Amino acid sequence: LLNAKELEDVNGEIVTFSVNKHEKSVGSCEVMKATIIGGKSGGEKTKPNGKKPLPEEKRPSETAAPTHVLAPAKPEFIDYLTGGCQISLAVAIDFTASNGDPRQEGTPHYFHPPASREWNDYEKAIFAVGSILAKYDADQRFPVWGFGAKYNNVVRHCFQCGNEIEVEG
Repeated sequence: LLNAKELEDVNGEIVTFSVNKHEKSVGSCEVMKATIIGGKSGGEKTKPNGKKPLPEEKRPSETAAPTHVLAPAKPEFIDYLTGGCQISLAVAIDFTASNGDPRQEGTPHYFHPPASREWNDYEKAIFAVGSILAKYDADQRFPVWGFGAKYNNVVRHCFQCGNEIEVEG
């Protein structure tokens, strides 16, 4: 409930409903979230109509219980899209030595001959995730980066793959 910070106070308004369905504010209150969640008593500070709390002997004996609690809904993927969030797909390929030589069969980056129509695990993962996220990328151009490659006896920690900054499809 409200990010589960149970010891924080929640401000609320106490309203009464009449037969003709008009509501009227009769006060406000502060209640610890733990009270709402677990029904524990204590921690309530009533403020009739926003005034200072009444002295104990003048407080009414009635109690109010929440009939419903509205908590903000956890946003879903579609909420981000409809809210204007833009998605851009970028791909990074791990070329560290622990993955072995991509020319050697059995290594994670092994390039199968094109005629085999077989992909390594990295290619499968990039395609599975990329084919979904690419649909939400406005320009359909994707940067491809690599890291951990040793080229001309120099380890490259972050580099562009290919001649173009971004590739299509």
